[in-house]
This record gives sequence, structure tokens and C-alpha cells, in this order.
Amino acid sequence: MGYAEASLHIKNLQKALSVVKIAINKDPNNIDVLWLNTRIRYHTANEITEVLEHIKNLLRLDPNHQGAIELKKKIERTQILRQKGNGYFQQKDYTAAINTYTEALSEEDKRLPTAFSAIIYANRAAAHKNLNNFDDAIRDLTLAIERNNNYVKAYIRRGQCYEELILWEEAIKDYNSALSQEPFNPEFSSLLANAQGKLQQLQKRNYYEIIGLSPFAAVAEVRKAYRVMALKYHPDKVASTGISPLKADQLFKEIQYCNEILSDPEKKAIYDRELQFQLSNARFSAPQATTTYYQQQQYSYNNNPPQSSAQNPFFSNAW
Repeated sequence: MGYAEASLHIKNLQKALSVVKIAINKDPNNIDVLWLNTRIRYHTANEITEVLEHIKNLLRLDPNHQGAIELKKKIERTQILRQKGNGYFQQKDYTAAINTYTEALSEEDKRLPTAFSAIIYANRAAAHKNLNNFDDAIRDLTLAIERNNNYVKAYIRRGQCYEELILWEEAIKDYNSALSQEPFNPEFSSLLANAQGKLQQLQKRNYYEIIGLSPFAAVAEVRKAYRVMALKYHPDKVASTGISPLKADQLFKEIQYCNEILSDPEKKAIYDRELQFQLSNARFSAPQATTTYYQQQQYSYNNNPPQSSAQNPFFSNAW
């Protein structure tokens, strides 16, 4: 059993599990083998009930097995906290839910995470989302997916959080991941199509619009507008503004790129000729709104999200 034990410690859990299965077939009542199997299942099972079943089987053979007894207590504590967190969530006390889920997750071994904790991370993300804390929700959903990369609902939830931050490319990646597992799900297809349409709209923006100026503004105006926006969206400045750090990072990169083009007279002249050609070809199209993209889309945690949780089945309930 030395190989399986070593595999457990180096996180090569699937190889350890295959070795243990062979050992169990040879000796189904070997306590040491059953205990190692239980520990591996604890880290790999998506459903905690599966782990509890293995613990019960082991305790039937050895009722005084201290490791199994302690693991059972640990799992039960986690389950109680998860259910308590779900209760707060249903009562719409999202802060209490977050605190309770966090307490439940403190039981997790960070060196060797458990797959079933993905559900708790996803539930905490739902609570964060309902408080408009989209960056925190995305971080939790990423942790959930790391623990279970087949977690379809986590991909959908994260995609919807990216939507709230107008990060359509990231949303599209997550919807594609969900569709790769459920290719005929019409709701997922609809979410993907909508995100793709929104991304196409964004890609039609001109560089002046991105930094909040009218087309063909002078270089001096460009540099002034850039300084204002760069200061507003700099990663070191957004923490106290209520602007999403993830969104601010995206905006900061975009305005930097636009400034590189528009503040250089030669590059600006080339771009202006291209833009003039585009605008001339589009002169018969419908008139555009006078407000710039960033005036419309600047997102603060204090704003109301575009879609309420009541309209969104993926965030209306904890799991």
C-alpha cells in the first residue's frame, strides 16, 4: 500500500484510487485499505453522501476506528454549516450566508481540497452575487470549477457574473464550457448567442469612444482624457471607488492601448483616415446615442445589476 499512500500525499488521487480498488477486491475487509479508500473518496467525491457511505461501511467492521469517527464528525459539521448557510440564503440574509459558508470552508484542507466543497463555494458565490460583489463571486466560482471541472452550473453562474461586468469574452468561454457538456441545452445556447451579440457591439466601438471623446479629437485632448481615465481605473486606485477591480483592469488595458494609438500623431493620422472611411460608409445607418460606451457601462458595486436574482434561476437558490 506504500504506492497508494504516496499517491495520496502528492495529490495523484486517481492513481491511488485504482491501486486501492485492486487491493479491496483481494481483501474486502482489510481495515487499512478501506480507510485509505475512504480518505481518497473524501477528496474526490462530488457528493458527500458517497463518502459517508464508505465511512459507515468501515465503522461496521471497526466501530472504534478513530480516523473514521473524526472524519465523520468533520463532515457532519460541514453539512450542518452548509445547511445553515442555505437557510440564511433563503431568508435573503446574504452576509450571514457568506459568513456561514466561509466557516464551513474553513474545514477544507487547502493543500488537498475536497471536490464536494465546490458546491459550498458556488453557494457562497451566489450570495456574493446577490450583494453585487461580482469579483468575489467569480473568485469563488473559479475555486468551485478547480475542484470540479465538470460543474456545469458553476460555469453558467460565472458566465453571468462576467456579463454583469460587461466582460463578454470571458462569459462566452464559460457558456461554451457549459455547452460542451450539455450541447443541446437551449438556455445555454441562448446565453451564448446573447453574449456573442453583445461582444460584436463592443467591437464596433472606435478608440475615441473608448476614452470618452468625440471622433478626431486633438492629441492634447486625448492625453488629457487618458490621464483622467487612467487615474480612475488604475488597479491601485479602484479599491476605494466601488468599481469592480476585474472590470477596471479590462478598462485600464483598453484605454492604455487607445492612448498609444491616439497620442502618437503618426499613428493617429493613419487611424483617423480609417475611421473617416468607416464613418462615411455608415452615414446612412441609424443615428447613434451621443453618450459614450463608458458613460453607459461604468459599473459600481452600488449600482443595480441589469438582471435581478428573481429573473435568474441560476442565482435564486443555494444548492
